[in-house]
Amino acid sequence: MKAAVVGAGVIGEFFAGLLQERFRVVISDIDAGRGEEVASRLGLEYRADNLGVVGDADLVLVSTPIRETPGVVESITPAMKEGSLLMDATSIKSHVKESFIRAGRKDIDYISIHPMFCPPTELEEQSIIVIPVQGDTWIKEIKDFFTSKGLRVHESTMERHDEIMALIQVLIHVSFMGINSTIKESGYREKDLRPFMGKFHRVLFDFIPRITAQNHEMYASIQLENPESLRVCSILSNKIDSFRQLIMEGNLDRLVKELEDMSDIYSKPALSIKRSNRLINLYREDV
Repeated sequence: MKAAVVGAGVIGEFFAGLLQERFRVVISDIDAGRGEEVASRLGLEYRADNLGVVGDADLVLVSTPIRETPGVVESITPAMKEGSLLMDATSIKSHVKESFIRAGRKDIDYISIHPMFCPPTELEEQSIIVIPVQGDTWIKEIKDFFTSKGLRVHESTMERHDEIMALIQVLIHVSFMGINSTIKESGYREKDLRPFMGKFHRVLFDFIPRITAQNHEMYASIQLENPESLRVCSILSNKIDSFRQLIMEGNLDRLVKELEDMSDIYSKPALSIKRSNRLINLYREDV
């Protein structure tokens, strides 16, 4: 069977390598240099024509920038063969579904996926979201394939995915952006703070550049394209205003009460602390 991977970025290259265990994989990318480089590295075929590469493919995986994915899906779906499978790996789902519907194909399956990790990384215990949108011919095979790689597979809907991602991605990312911006505006850099940090703070601060020092367009697009972004950011802003007011008032009792009231979102806080302690204990400054 043949798989076409449209988009030769980090995620596209990862899935091309993964899929070649079961498929003859062909890569397509509008950037010929990048596409040819990835194809050569993996020992695969590269073709520049998206429509040409998907026409005889059994599986088509779209791994393009967030803002481009709806247009790519809408343009290639009419060229896919009957009974084939369309997949996308973008971080925002609702706008892609609208493009698929406009394409009007009822004779193909569509499964949207979201790997909750950034390659290269070990796959064991990593999570991938699988969203069956149309058809049920391929869903068991795809879920079994990911499970066989050690991935934790969680099934969802597009709407719930975007709601949850607003809390997992938008909220965390904008918080990291706020931390970095506040430090910079205060006239400091990370190297000034590091001598004062314990291992906990060093672990936390080493996670921040994963958002602020990589793929700026992708992380900005996650903020802008998730339909729940503004709602979540507004809640965060209001809570910060509320905490600032309590600090201005010197209201210890209310701040303690706020901390007590928010602790119940964790079903097993002791386990979370135990896991984070293990991570902190593994930390070494010189890797």
